[in-house]
Amino acid sequence: MVSTRPRPGEKISILLVDDDKTTLMITRAILESAGYQVSVRDSALGTSAAILRERPDVVLMDVEMPGLSGDRLVGLLRGSLVAQEVMFILYSGTRSEDLDALVAETGAAGGIAKTGDQHRFVSDFERILKTARRAR
Repeated sequence: MVSTRPRPGEKISILLVDDDKTTLMITRAILESAGYQVSVRDSALGTSAAILRERPDVVLMDVEMPGLSGDRLVGLLRGSLVAQEVMFILYSGTRSEDLDALVAETGAAGGIAKTGDQHRFVSDFERILKTARRAR
């Protein structure tokens, strides 16, 4: 089961994966301003190695990426040793029904719509964290 394991006195670490560099930097700034520790990748390729190296608490994965979509990668990683201690959250500009279906298919902890409203984005992110913790 997912362990959103903030260690005593430490921030929750997030690996943010998005191929759009502007979205990547904006989302990083939003999450850092909310108190999270964020590292970034601009490609799904190599993300499993980054998870092993960085050991993030959460991987926030863009769905729509060239080469290997985020939902496909999450689906591939869910049962692996790489992902046992990691919470996956999908995020996308697609309609919420489509995102909900991808979350169900991949076993991700939740999905967040890309939005210009940073308070809503952080609120949705934190709601997913709380729900996953209660499920443990």
